[in-house]
Amino acid sequence: MFGVSFALWSLSVPQTTTNTFTSGCLNLTLTDASTTTNPAISLSSQYPMTDSDAGNLKAYAFKITNTCSTAENYKVDLNVMSTSTLDEKHIKYKLDTSATGGTAKLLTSAGSSTVYNFGSSQTAKSARTLISSSLEKNASVTYYLRLWMADNTPLDATTQNKQFDAKIVATATPKTT
Repeated sequence: MFGVSFALWSLSVPQTTTNTFTSGCLNLTLTDASTTTNPAISLSSQYPMTDSDAGNLKAYAFKITNTCSTAENYKVDLNVMSTSTLDEKHIKYKLDTSATGGTAKLLTSAGSSTVYNFGSSQTAKSARTLISSSLEKNASVTYYLRLWMADNTPLDATTQNKQFDAKIVATATPKTT
């Protein structure tokens, strides 16, 4: 003798409230904060110099502002432009929130980053991340940047009559909690 019994029970209960998701903004501004005291970097007829001598150079000032009501992560990259003829291995920099602070570093010691697309009229050939940090809502930070030729740069045809062109790019990403 053989028998089969089958029963199916089902219960459905719908949600009575609506799920709501509100997005925040992601907006970062970079402002040229250069002044007579801290002008845009324009170094002509440069020569290799020591880190201590480079401390006497005028710093380029720029301000990053988080204009949103949420915190953001950001990074500051230095994009080396295609018009640059001086190899970045000969460039040193100091970046700090103090006009007189910072530690001298070779540009090649900064991590590689994604090259920014400036459009068809200007192109970058490489990018280096100078700093990564975060900004709370409606906050800002001012940085001071110095660039110079490292003191061990050889004075030969590979470095003489060359130029170094670069642009600063700030990139924001949402800060996760």
